[in-house]
Amino acid sequence: MITSYKIVLLGASSVGKTSLINQFIHHKFAQDYRGTIGANMYGKDIRRGEKLYKFIIWDIGGNERYDLIRNMYLNGTFGAIMVYDITRPNTLAKLQKQIYNDFKTFSLPNAKFVILGNKNDLTPYKKVKREQGERVAEQLNADGFYETSAKTGEHVQRAFKDLLDNIIQENFSQKSNSGQVNIHT
Repeated sequence: MITSYKIVLLGASSVGKTSLINQFIHHKFAQDYRGTIGANMYGKDIRRGEKLYKFIIWDIGGNERYDLIRNMYLNGTFGAIMVYDITRPNTLAKLQKQIYNDFKTFSLPNAKFVILGNKNDLTPYKKVKREQGERVAEQLNADGFYETSAKTGEHVQRAFKDLLDNIIQENFSQKSNSGQVNIHT
């Protein structure tokens, strides 16, 4: 029996959500950029011991025209990776003011999330200091904070796997407490 969990990537347009997924799943970075229209879905199997977990990863378009439909994609979500661009301070502000609130309102009650400051390969153009991102992550009670680069792969695998392990651990402890086994989709 495979246990599956739904997670989402959230963030403003052009912060690198799709590139992060490609780096996590395929270990590749595509130089050409095409914005996500609506949402795309990916799957990734993770083995922990003898147990296999399937993660359904939703890449939700960050363009403002998707703000109204984004909430329907959040229903039943066990976790999120919230992404901002370290070269664009307004993307961190949107994450803090809107994206986080939407996630907490429409995801499952104990959903886990991490915050990524992406595009760390653009350090000469950095406008959001690491401390600012860490402070927001602490204020929002994030389950982790990472500065990543979808281009170089810096901290991408670690960020995803830490989130997935947190989801597995949270749901294992709930399952142990309730004495029942469920498949989550």
